[in-house]
Amino acid sequence: VVAFAKRARELGARHLLVVSSLGADPASSIFYCRVKGEMEQALRAQGWPQLILRDAALVAAVDGDYDRRELTALRKIAKTANVSPKQLSVLLDWVTEGWHWFEKATDFLSE
Repeated sequence: VVAFAKRARELGARHLLVVSSLGADPASSIFYCRVKGEMEQALRAQGWPQLILRDAALVAAVDGDYDRRELTALRKIAKTANVSPKQLSVLLDWVTEGWHWFEKATDFLSE
């Protein structure tokens, strides 16, 4: 991701959207969270005019819902990042509400 982003920046890209993770931290003792944190840190150092980091929870809900496998993966990520089940539930509810809001806006704008 970092090498791709560097090359894209060299070619003139001004915006970058990257899927990261809840708990991303370059100092984490958890490998997955540490790698994601290191990636975020390296991307920020590249000086992007607009860098957007999205959590896997947002991507998993791209269809407006979570299936069993997505929820299982998100629970594992949350556990690894020391995110409580209650915190994860609040995050997932927030994401779902956001997608419902998006659907309503899309319907409204297409009328």
